[in-house]
Amino acid sequence: LRIKLIAEGVLTDEGVVCRVAPMAMKTSHPLARVNGALNTVRVEGDPLGAVTLTGPGAGAGPTASAVMGDIAKLFSPTARSPFGRAAHHKARTFVAGKSDERSAFFLRAKLADRPGALASLSEALAAHGVSIDKLLPDSADDSDVSPVAIVTHECSRGDIDAASDRLAALETIVGAPQVIQIDAAE
Repeated sequence: LRIKLIAEGVLTDEGVVCRVAPMAMKTSHPLARVNGALNTVRVEGDPLGAVTLTGPGAGAGPTASAVMGDIAKLFSPTARSPFGRAAHHKARTFVAGKSDERSAFFLRAKLADRPGALASLSEALAAHGVSIDKLLPDSADDSDVSPVAIVTHECSRGDIDAASDRLAALETIVGAPQVIQIDAAE
């Protein structure tokens, strides 16, 4: 998996769910292969499927273009497309994501190097219906803390958030656990 910062907008029946967050994706995913000063936009929809556009996102030309675009919007914030809007296009409201959205997740936690620490972690996950697909423990460092990386089976956003809160409250967990959604698309 490769972790990328993703800005995402998803059209739902209720409106548009927007989020910006790190996301883990397979290395074969087009967004996972973007590096350096490149930016990529991926649009998915029916009947087109997925279209990926990649181009420079940093440097003198792209930065100047973006700055000039922002300045132009300051002087004409109500500018519309010269071709108008098709009658079938509706304005959509922004809505919060639902806690029942399902995905696999990458979870990283630091365990105190004590007997039962791993058991308390797996019990906290199980209590919220979060099942472990892969687990990679590491040896304790000089401060007696063992990092653990977990990939979960698919579960709801609400369940992983509740499990993460429960983990943070455990005495055997050092610091707050980190949760990153895994994108299943390729």
